[in-house]
Amino acid sequence: MAMRIFISGPVSDVVARSGYEACRVGFANAERALRTRYPEAVVQNPMDLCGKDWGWLRCMVKCIGALRTCDMMVQLQGWEESRGARMEFWIGKHLGLRMLEYSNGVIYG
Repeated sequence: MAMRIFISGPVSDVVARSGYEACRVGFANAERALRTRYPEAVVQNPMDLCGKDWGWLRCMVKCIGALRTCDMMVQLQGWEESRGARMEFWIGKHLGLRMLEYSNGVIYG
């Protein structure tokens, strides 16, 4: 069975500050790096899981459902400032997921 990786990071604040497309690009860059490092993995990208017009709660329900099927989690830069990403971190940690970080094009961990 293929390894499953969840990308976690700030969405609402980035969208409010820089726009939806800028947020999408940040997650897409992390996804591309993950696919290069783990070519057989299934990558769960919240920007693809949730609709552009979805509210915070609806998206969190969808993301937590995806997160619980994963083996690994990658935190994007700034995740500590995001209520949703902090929740995902807590859940991932308690599920025993391997935790990595992604910043400036590099995956750490």
